[in-house]
Amino acid sequence: TSRRPLARAASGRWAPRATPPAPASKRLDAIGRAIFGTLEGNNERSGNKVLRKKLKGPLLADYYFDQSGQSVDEVGREIVKGWMNDVEARRKSQLEVLRRRGKGPPKKGQGKRSKR
Repeated sequence: TSRRPLARAASGRWAPRATPPAPASKRLDAIGRAIFGTLEGNNERSGNKVLRKKLKGPLLADYYFDQSGQSVDEVGREIVKGWMNDVEARRKSQLEVLRRRGKGPPKKGQGKRSKR
């Protein structure tokens, strides 16, 4: 049983207060939802907050280098003469250090097989 608020009637007795009809406010709410694109709140999760957010897909696609065409190494070699990626540069510097100590690879044709 729902309790209605009581109001004092003209006769002096307390009587249940009549609830006023609210079709105007319901129509106004419906118009507001249509204009602003909001959902009727029914205390349930709707996912509308997530759906309103701006999509991230195009932003992420523009951020990363285009992988469909040439690789970064190919583009770098076209732009800068003698361009190397990090792995190649490290390998080359390590070879220079080994050659200075005499531990690098032998010259062409002077390996173990040629000494037999």
